[in-house]
Amino acid sequence: MSKKTLFIFLIGALFLSGCAAPVKIQKIINAVVNPEATNQSAVVSNATSTYTEATNVVNASAVQWQKPVLTASLGLLLPSEDYATKNHLTYPDYYEDAANYFLVGTIIYNGEPNKLVMVAAQSSGLEGSSRYFFADNEKSLTFLQKNSSPLDKDTTSTLGYDGLDRTKFTIDVTTDISDLHNFPDVISGTNPRQRVVFKGETEYWVVSTTFNNTPAFTGTQGRSLYGSIHNGFFLMGDGPLVAEYALQPDFFDKDNLVPRITWANGEVNKSEYSYVSMGGCGSSSYLKVVDPKDINVSTDLVVVGKNNQNDLIYELKDTNSQRLKDVFNNSAIYPTTESGKPKLAYEQFLATRPLLYWVDPFGRLVELQNSKFQPQAECGKPVIYLYPKKTMDVSVNVKPPGGLTYSEPELKDGWEVEATPYSNLTEIKTGRYYPYLFWEGRGDIYEQPKLGWVVKRSNVKQFLITKLAQLGLKRSETNDFLDFWWPKMQEKPYYFITFLGNATMDKLAPLTVTPKPDTIIRILMDFTPLDKPVAVKGFAIRTPKRKGFTVVEWGGVVR
Repeated sequence: MSKKTLFIFLIGALFLSGCAAPVKIQKIINAVVNPEATNQSAVVSNATSTYTEATNVVNASAVQWQKPVLTASLGLLLPSEDYATKNHLTYPDYYEDAANYFLVGTIIYNGEPNKLVMVAAQSSGLEGSSRYFFADNEKSLTFLQKNSSPLDKDTTSTLGYDGLDRTKFTIDVTTDISDLHNFPDVISGTNPRQRVVFKGETEYWVVSTTFNNTPAFTGTQGRSLYGSIHNGFFLMGDGPLVAEYALQPDFFDKDNLVPRITWANGEVNKSEYSYVSMGGCGSSSYLKVVDPKDINVSTDLVVVGKNNQNDLIYELKDTNSQRLKDVFNNSAIYPTTESGKPKLAYEQFLATRPLLYWVDPFGRLVELQNSKFQPQAECGKPVIYLYPKKTMDVSVNVKPPGGLTYSEPELKDGWEVEATPYSNLTEIKTGRYYPYLFWEGRGDIYEQPKLGWVVKRSNVKQFLITKLAQLGLKRSETNDFLDFWWPKMQEKPYYFITFLGNATMDKLAPLTVTPKPDTIIRILMDFTPLDKPVAVKGFAIRTPKRKGFTVVEWGGVVR
């Protein structure tokens, strides 16, 4: 399944149970490691010990980084999902057949040099990718927890949902390699307006095939940045990680919605524009950069104004260009009437200045699209239910990177509500009653997963009932899900259906709730209508346990 621009509609349920605070037991399973051990099933063990969260910072002088080199497997994960099935083992999220081992340097550990090994594992299900760091002295392996993706601390066996066999390593919870994540929040070029902001990090091997070895620009700190596939910039770290940065145009208002433009006739722009490739909640790039082969600034554009930085703002000279016609024909705001005629004439459409163009500080031509004319999509019914054991005040906030488009009650700095056990919600500042909290917004860059299921249309409802239960929804929540999504899955004879979990949702739409939940379950469904079945591979689902104060949110993608 390909990378696409998406509308992602999130529908959530927030559960506040009145259970006593759970006792937090953190576990370390200690065992001698055999580096040549084969992938054998783990023997269940309850060997545990508590630990504290002290930090032993390892500075740069103790680590010698190198370019990541693919190395032999250390056999730390189960071989495959099929292996787990045949041996009746608990399904973890990560397996050897979707993991790579890299030698990334050496580290002085316990007074002696160790190989520094990174395991990069791709989830077989909902949780995206994880990275784990180990110190290897050829006799034993030590897991460096401070620098790695979280382990499953709730497991009472040697195999948690992370898939790592705890009989093969010891766990260090204090050592912290200080320069592993040495990425600044903001980088500026020689031109002060070449200001890019940190968007996230990944492993070098993930992006190495798309890496442009010619620097795009050099920051004031002397570090070179390279062009990324999302029209952003890559910065190589000292270790195996790469950070991605993006330019945020500096002539938009504080909400990043309305560009400060004065038209040639002296009027000031009041319309909202998007500078990314949007599709509702999802985006496919940080900036909508136009290929110079498609539009020539000198011959294809005409000046229509200036922004508050005194940059020229352009429109297409040819008002009958295919690009303008595509926007007109694909815009949800212009469905045809029963007579088959557009609700708005093409000339009226042009008068709204649907497309603008601007040359950014890096010399790239960027398209700005009037937000009224975003691609067609139908908003879902994004709601959050609150079910406390007793009436209590709850604070909820959601911050999709692309901003909110609608919320009820209005979400400014967050929702403050009094919630009863029956989800009777009263907004504290107004005293108004709401059955649920509702929001719409646009998330971060998103790519449809390849793993999933192809389901015959007649079987979709029962399939969803089964999978949503496995994903952790109660039947009442599943019924709400079906009420909205099942009618939208009736057009084609088959559907590719997949789900994503907390890792993806936390990136698309970060959610904060106070009091802090003990359990968070976030589910995103994606689906593609099909005329005929295609070959895909499903994945095992680990049903989460609802413990204490629980948050449940479900959503879906509408194209």
